[in-house]
Amino acid sequence: LPPSDEVLAQKYGFETMTAMQQQMRSALLKNIADTVAERSRAALMNKAMESASPFELPKRFSESCIAQFMRGTPEKADRNDATFPAMLDEAMREMRRAFVLEEIGDKENITVSEDDLDEEIVKRARQNNMRASQFYDQLVKHDHENMLRLKSALRTRKIVDFLLERAEIKIISRKPSEESAKSSQSDQ
Repeated sequence: LPPSDEVLAQKYGFETMTAMQQQMRSALLKNIADTVAERSRAALMNKAMESASPFELPKRFSESCIAQFMRGTPEKADRNDATFPAMLDEAMREMRRAFVLEEIGDKENITVSEDDLDEEIVKRARQNNMRASQFYDQLVKHDHENMLRLKSALRTRKIVDFLLERAEIKIISRKPSEESAKSSQSDQ
């Protein structure tokens, strides 16, 4: 009889437990890399906002933003709720962030080509186990705005990727390394 570990691995479609462990390790490392990349993106976008000259959104636009915010989040719609001002501030920060990224994209001539759009549609179709043509049809079925939103999201990602390529990112360990712990002990 094979060891129970091997039976478990085979039950999940792996030839050996080692193969299953390698697959799990790869998946975990990818998850960590994705998390680090997402945090880097968020930090970079915040840094871009800090570097931008402060500006107020036009009053008409602010009112439109508030109305859209209220429509999109009915459970948050109570203006008397104590968290409402913080939620509204966050929505306004997001709009300012969008303006800053848009300006960077314009200055750097970052665009989304039809090929970029097609690649994204194919990628999302695969993620949803659909043919690209089905996904496209579903995307534009209800309204053309969906395609514009997809194109906008793709452009934003390209702008952030552009900034990431040029950023100097330092990864700082949360735990002191053994060497620094030893050196601090020897200093005492």
